[in-house]
Amino acid sequence: MPTHIVETWLVDFDETLAVGSLTWALQNAFPTFIQEHQLKYDQERLQQVMLSLQERSRQEPDTPTLLAALFEKMAWPQDLQNQFLTDLRSSYHPTLFEDTIPFLEQLRNHNRRVYIVSNNKRTPDHVNLLGINEYINGVFTPHACPDTQPKPHSSLWEFIKKQQKEIDPQKTAIIGDDPWADGAFADVCGLPCWIVDRQQRFLKMYPQRDYHWVTSLQDIVL
Repeated sequence: MPTHIVETWLVDFDETLAVGSLTWALQNAFPTFIQEHQLKYDQERLQQVMLSLQERSRQEPDTPTLLAALFEKMAWPQDLQNQFLTDLRSSYHPTLFEDTIPFLEQLRNHNRRVYIVSNNKRTPDHVNLLGINEYINGVFTPHACPDTQPKPHSSLWEFIKKQQKEIDPQKTAIIGDDPWADGAFADVCGLPCWIVDRQQRFLKMYPQRDYHWVTSLQDIVL
């Protein structure tokens, strides 16, 4: 579907519009934690483990469970898990990617509707915190929408269509950051999908998944 005919965009939040806890941990929390506790690690190995846990998190989103798996795979002392989890929860604050506001302004200037569709129950608070409400027509999470399940289940899409009668499914598209939640969500909803792969972590999947792969929101030209 050409972007110029899309009237409604369903946009993911974490790692799509804002730096999520995963990227923040890789860039900030882990380097500090590793240095403080003199942990042995390989950067490439850590990125591979984090990528596998990102996929796993779509089915098992429990943070302590994922953290336990990470420490096990990295052969780090298990007794440090709770301390790291506490540090992560107290230190992480979402920030917008540099291309987010220009992209949202472009959508607004073209009179496009933008709905944030996120599995994270904190997303409505983060949207308010970051002051982007003026660009957004609505925020939908499974925690706030009765009888819905997290992406990639199609129930959120069905809920949105019932709530927003003006949406034309034939002129609606999805933007996300990973193929397991956002891409699969687009598949079950029968909608075209743009995956923003900022760090090109999914290069090997490009030939296998028929999505529009981009490295920046600015690559999505209306």
